[in-house]
Amino acid sequence: MNSQILLSHPFGNSNVKNTALAFSEENILTEYWTAISWDENNWLNSVLPATIKKELMRRNYPNVSKKYIKHFPRYEIARLIARRLGAKQIAGREGGLISALNCHVKLDEKVGKRVLALKNLTAVYSYDHCALNTFEAASKRGIKRIYDLPTGYWKLMQRIALEEIELQPNWRATAPSLNFPNEIYHRKDEELLMANHVVVASQFTKNSLQLLPEMKASTSIIPYGAPQPIQVRHINSSRDKKLRVLYVGNLGVLKGLPYLLSAIEKLNGAVELTLIGSRIGESATLNA
Repeated sequence: MNSQILLSHPFGNSNVKNTALAFSEENILTEYWTAISWDENNWLNSVLPATIKKELMRRNYPNVSKKYIKHFPRYEIARLIARRLGAKQIAGREGGLISALNCHVKLDEKVGKRVLALKNLTAVYSYDHCALNTFEAASKRGIKRIYDLPTGYWKLMQRIALEEIELQPNWRATAPSLNFPNEIYHRKDEELLMANHVVVASQFTKNSLQLLPEMKASTSIIPYGAPQPIQVRHINSSRDKKLRVLYVGNLGVLKGLPYLLSAIEKLNGAVELTLIGSRIGESATLNA
């Protein structure tokens, strides 16, 4: 019998989408569970406000057959509405009934029940903070548990964050994970300890797992990819023009942004820097 995998993630970033696509192309995807999957041909696209349409289109899976995609939208819809209304206390990242992390947990609870009911399932594949119930159910059935860890192990990331905040105190608010309650990290460890196999994107992340010596899972390094260029342009550079630099990513201290801004400043106007990304906290340097 061919492998049959259940994949789950509440939001479905580009890496998750391509994982779902790869599994479906190999005919090993049984179901993909997420909060919202939006159809680019939905008639509502013609009447929805542009900002809402843009948010929903991020949840579009044009290359994955709809027969594989299962939804559990109630908490994510409530979170999106609360965000638009400015209700940060209940829709923040790490706390509140409809926080992003709670959306992970609620999807995990739903998927755990589904795993107990599905026939011919051979593996589950899940992610940080939405794997615990899924793995518990899979363990009861003797099903393989695959965990995708997108960043370094949390103990190492905390250590790095504390070191950087000591050097860059104005950036403390951009490292919100320093304020997460302990139960969040306890859950992360439980998920890792229940996994049979852990997928990481770099040697750095794999090495960071040495800080969890109890973990028995094997690991694979699968680097993140990038799409082919849409258009190739050959530009004649000139020393008389500024070097234009584009940064894309979270605007936080763990991305090394303070060092980039410091280097740009030392170049005395020779570089034009554009920042594209989400603010994850206030910084006097970013507001300057």
